[in-house]
Amino acid sequence: ENWGELGRHLVQPYRVVVAGAPNVGKSSLVNAVAGYQRSIVAPLPGTTRDVLVTQLAIDGWPIELVDTAGWHPTVQPLERLAIERAQQAAASADLVLWVFDAALPEPAWPRDTGSRLMLVANKCDLPVVSDVPAEVRVSALTGEGIPELLHRLVRRLVPREPNKGEALPVLSDQFEMLKVWRSRLANS
Repeated sequence: ENWGELGRHLVQPYRVVVAGAPNVGKSSLVNAVAGYQRSIVAPLPGTTRDVLVTQLAIDGWPIELVDTAGWHPTVQPLERLAIERAQQAAASADLVLWVFDAALPEPAWPRDTGSRLMLVANKCDLPVVSDVPAEVRVSALTGEGIPELLHRLVRRLVPREPNKGEALPVLSDQFEMLKVWRSRLANS
């Protein structure tokens, strides 16, 4: 088994970006997962203007949970800059939690759901009218579904854990040395 990528993430956290349209509860979800109020929450669209990083350990795995501005068309320069930063953060993420409001009949969500994207229906404490096929349904307000979200998040990042006591490379020098030895073994 090639454990290089997994070992690297023991010293460099997985980057999980929380993205979605404005006012779907991204910041509330970050706060619910973190267990404290890391992000400012307000009913006004555009409250989150910058990329906010929260360092966590979930099931022992180091994770940076990244709260971002809501994605939407705008002509406002400050909002446009915030959305560009959000999109850049998502582009470099290990996993993107695309949060949408399950109480809206036609929520915005990306149709191309690649392996780095997890659809999360939020506000499930309200009457659910969305039929978007979410991987997990949560309520950031009540905490419903948060344990399931955390479980699925870790399983997506770490689909198979090493056996107890199994060595993992964690330094770039170790990765390079393993590549050299693997190549030598393959050529002998």
